Parts: sequence; C-alpha cells; structure tokens
Amino acid sequence: GSPPAAHPAVGQQITFYFTYDIERTARFYGEVLGLREVHRARDTRIWQITETAFLGFSEHVNIPLAPPDNSIFALVSPDVDGWYTHLKKHHVRIVQPPALNRAGGVYQFQLRDPNGFLIEIRRFEKLFPPAEQPRGERDGTLP
Repeated sequence: GSPPAAHPAVGQQITFYFTYDIERTARFYGEVLGLREVHRARDTRIWQITETAFLGFSEHVNIPLAPPDNSIFALVSPDVDGWYTHLKKHHVRIVQPPALNRAGGVYQFQLRDPNGFLIEIRRFEKLFPPAEQPRGERDGTLP
C-alpha cells in the first residue's frame, strides 16, 4: 500500500472576520467584488473565493471589533488594473494605487472594505509558487 500521510488532509480553507453590519458587508463582497455567496445563516455569510477557498463574516454587536492593522486579505488576479478600475467605479476606498513592488515581485494595490479590513489585489511577476512546486497554468495566480 501507500505510505501514510504526514498529516490529515485539508480540503478547503475559510477565513472568518467579524462585522457590526452583515448586510453592508454582504453588499460589498457579493455585489461589488462579485463573490458567490455559498452559505447564509441568521448572522453569518460565507462567499466562495476559489474552488477551495472561502471568506466568511459573522455579525457581532456586543464585541469591540477593530480590524487588525497587521492583517491583509489578498486576492490574486492576473488583471490588477481591471480590478482597480472596477473598484474605483464603485467608490471603494483605495489605500494605495497599483504599483510594482520590486522587492516582493508583485504588482498590487490596496483597499479597505466597509469594515475597515485591508484587502490587497495582487499579481505575482514571477512564477508562484516556485517551479519545483506543482501549479496550474502560469497566469499570476496560485494553482
């Protein structure tokens, strides 16, 4: 038989944040970013980012919620400028316009969602992950 796995498998990933206003958050992620909502409960929504990656928000009104300044939610896309134009049309708060970060090898811009969370839209300028890692077609996104 096959050797045992080094650890149990992980099939999906969900990042959760908290919000005071789930409806406003839902409009931003569903309508402005165009993400597909895949779960809805009384105070929680989950949107699909890729086939196996998801973003969730839960509404909490009795907890102090301050977006962390040490966290960035990054979306990888081959069309950074297209996203920038789209989000400007929706009057999204842009923190940093598109620019090439030569040290990091990425072309990126940053914005804030309605809750104040920092989002980055980026494209890798070189193969990512490196060539020794399996990946899909080279388009600036992860496999």
